[in-house]
Amino acid sequence: MSSSDSTKAAILKLLDEQQRPFSLSDISEKVKELGKSTVQKALDSLVRRGKIIEKVYGKQRIYCIAQDDEGPEHAELGRKLDGDCARLREELTQRQQQIRSLEVSLATASSQMTVGEALEEIGTLEGEIRRLERELEEEQVQASTSHTAVIAEQPMDKDALEKKYNLYLSAYRKRKRICTEMIGHIMEGYPKSKQHLLEDIGVETDEAVGWRLAEN
Repeated sequence: MSSSDSTKAAILKLLDEQQRPFSLSDISEKVKELGKSTVQKALDSLVRRGKIIEKVYGKQRIYCIAQDDEGPEHAELGRKLDGDCARLREELTQRQQQIRSLEVSLATASSQMTVGEALEEIGTLEGEIRRLERELEEEQVQASTSHTAVIAEQPMDKDALEKKYNLYLSAYRKRKRICTEMIGHIMEGYPKSKQHLLEDIGVETDEAVGWRLAEN
């Protein structure tokens, strides 16, 4: 007996003993010594000779032993084959839905900032805050010096006080806007809440310390 004939005999023996449908993968798994390509060639030959029955459902091919008659056993096998195919189609639909759900989750996760990127942004923000604090301290010293000098020279009138107040107010608003924009940029990809971010980088807002700007 040639290797081709022995392959066909092994497949026929399996299908006849089990009396249920099998896919190509099932048959290759059961008859482990045979490769898929060899099994497929043998199946095609057996289908042409009418020894086995092939049914195609989408991309899936199912094989079962051909019956000698059209009696009850053949009808029962057909019903079982149809039932198995319906079950496989339902399982395939569920798997496809799971894959689509996972793809959506993956796309969402890929668009978010990673932990490493968030830490890098936090480091940048902390550096910018330190720079702004130094500038603010320098301006406060200069303002204090200028204020003392002005007072020593002459009493400051209402217009001068208002001008100085507006200068400080403008500086305050500018720095607050810069910090707010930087925090907003980080929040676009930050995985936690804004409160978590502020705690992580050690920033206290006006509201957190109960301070409110009194404007005329």
